[in-house]
Amino acid sequence: RAATLSQIIEAHRNFEHAGRTAEFTIGQRQGDSINFLFRHRHGDRQFSRSFNFDSRLAEPMRQALLGRSGTILGFDYRGEKVIAAHEPVSELDLGIVAKIDLSEIRAPFIKSGLLATFLTLLAVIIGASLFVRITNPMVKTLEEQNHELTIANEKLKQELKVNTALSDLYRPLIAPSAKIGDIAQTVLDRAKSLTHSEHGYVSTIEPVSGDNAGHTLSQMLKDQCNVNMEEKVVFPREKDGSYRGLWGYCLNSLEPFFTNSPEEHPARVGVPHGHLPVKRLLTVPVLLSQKLVGQIALANKNEDYTQHDLEATKRVAEFYALAIQRIRTEDAFQDLRDELEIRVEKRTKELMIANTKLKEEVKGHKLTSKKLEQSKSMLQSVVDSISDPLILMDSNMAVKMLNSAAVDYYGLSEYQDNLNTKCHRMLKESMAPCKGCEVPEAISMGKNMVFERSGFMENDRLENVFIYPVKTGAGEGENVLLRISDITEQRLFEKQLVQNEKMASLGVLVSSIAHEINNPNNFISFNIPILKDYITEMLPISDAYYKEHPDYEICNMSYPYFREDLFTLLDNVEHGSDRINTFVSNLKDFSQLKDKIKEEWINLSLVIEKAVAICRAQLMERVKTFITNIPESLPQIWSDPSALEQILVNLLMNAAQASEKNDSKIKLSVEVHSNWANHTILEVKDNGCGMDEKTIQKVFDPFFTTKSRTKGTGLGLYVTHNLVESLRGRMEVESEL
Repeated sequence: RAATLSQIIEAHRNFEHAGRTAEFTIGQRQGDSINFLFRHRHGDRQFSRSFNFDSRLAEPMRQALLGRSGTILGFDYRGEKVIAAHEPVSELDLGIVAKIDLSEIRAPFIKSGLLATFLTLLAVIIGASLFVRITNPMVKTLEEQNHELTIANEKLKQELKVNTALSDLYRPLIAPSAKIGDIAQTVLDRAKSLTHSEHGYVSTIEPVSGDNAGHTLSQMLKDQCNVNMEEKVVFPREKDGSYRGLWGYCLNSLEPFFTNSPEEHPARVGVPHGHLPVKRLLTVPVLLSQKLVGQIALANKNEDYTQHDLEATKRVAEFYALAIQRIRTEDAFQDLRDELEIRVEKRTKELMIANTKLKEEVKGHKLTSKKLEQSKSMLQSVVDSISDPLILMDSNMAVKMLNSAAVDYYGLSEYQDNLNTKCHRMLKESMAPCKGCEVPEAISMGKNMVFERSGFMENDRLENVFIYPVKTGAGEGENVLLRISDITEQRLFEKQLVQNEKMASLGVLVSSIAHEINNPNNFISFNIPILKDYITEMLPISDAYYKEHPDYEICNMSYPYFREDLFTLLDNVEHGSDRINTFVSNLKDFSQLKDKIKEEWINLSLVIEKAVAICRAQLMERVKTFITNIPESLPQIWSDPSALEQILVNLLMNAAQASEKNDSKIKLSVEVHSNWANHTILEVKDNGCGMDEKTIQKVFDPFFTTKSRTKGTGLGLYVTHNLVESLRGRMEVESEL
């Protein structure tokens, strides 16, 4: 405002002689007063005077300060009546008045001068108003430009500071001897200096685990933080691969950010007990090709962080990323160099060994060539000395060579002229290949093979035919060698040997069972009567108690039911002990240690009921549906109850083991007929996996089983079959797949 007033005063110095009473004044309203800042009258510009705003004096100035523009006839600040032009200057809160005394105007000799003066003053007022209106935007523009220049200057200073810091940072980052910890400390120092931060840390992301390893954190906080830390502080990733807290928010989003109110940030999780308070935070992820490799975190600047701080730290992070890349590349190159040196050393040793072997092989080759000549003469002798017939054929089944045994086997006399002839024409004088011959298929596969067949010359004998591909220099698998071996006596011997081994094994098994089962079973059978006596002596006490307490229960059972079930359990235990003795007796029968069958008239229904009770747990576990079809009144039969019970148990268990599927079903039925041969028929039927004809033929062989070794011994049906025959019965099997 002072500059504007000075310009206005200077602009009106040339109008001092406009008239004797002509005057140019500028005033300002301050509260209820009008303050005249200066007047332009007769060269006197040092003027300061105040009037009450509601006074009748200074009327032209009051109109100007009320925002009105025009001319007026009234009293000025002296109380003289004047004619005045007034104009408000709203931009400066001022009023401008140009006036002249009315008495001077009335004087006729200055009439023309008054008019000129008035016009001049009016032009001055208009010029002053235009001057203010034009220069005010220019002043504002100059002020804005000056402000922008000031900001630009500050940016240049900051940019110079950043560039200087980065220039200082460049040399230690590329130094070959610099370690990651040294580089991290240098980066932290520069970042703190650029942002005026009190604290901070610089870290790298572990390539394998993804954990954030801080290299400078313990160094930064060791004098101010009470949290116990190692030299290298590691912030692990969460199970979902993310990072916790404010520092983790930057790593998760891969975006730099700063906050001057950390406690209000949504990612804040707090700090450990004893940790120094975080008042402000700025953190930048370090990226290499959009892959996270590290972090720069700064804290507690004395004033708020700005975008400029963030940009400067991002520049430092770019240099740090290059340093991490350099170190990791150098480590990778060093690993490759180490591996290459190991490989070169290993390969050099291998070449030296190979060279030594090559020399030995050259020497040996000379000896081999000499021996080869000797071997050729021996080969025919060796082939002829082999007792098995040998036939060398090509891939088209043409015979190329036979040994002496083959000549005798096929009954040939003169065969040399027939070599290179199809085998079926030369050896069997047939124009067509032998029916069912497996040799062509075996030759086409080009592998060592063996198959069994009936005798080629004698059908009642067994032969093994061995096929060996013979590789020659012209190609692989061009020729094949057939060896025919008579195995008739071998098969007979093997069968006899297997039977002898089975019998020997069974003898050991029975001896073991007799020792390991009968002894503890004797304790059971001996102690059951004693246990019954003990219980019988105790029951009167329980009976008396029950009479006084009718609701008496034992094991969640009513006392009468418990009392009855107790003796049933003892009977079942005793019966099971008897069955063990019977089972051991059956094994002795198989091993020629047979005891006599103890036959008597028995109730078949009771025998079936006991057998089912023994198997019920297994049947309920393995079989979905178990059906019994037993007539109510069965006649008594002459048989051994233990043997018959074991027969039923073995058949039911065998059916259950073969019916392991969702819709498994077993049916036990009894039929009684009038004829002697089929008087009583017990039938066990299941819907299991079934057997083929070959399996049915072996089902009663000892030790034959289709189950794994842990689930069956192959004795069950064999013992069952022997028991049925010892009871003068017969056992039949029907099955289909």
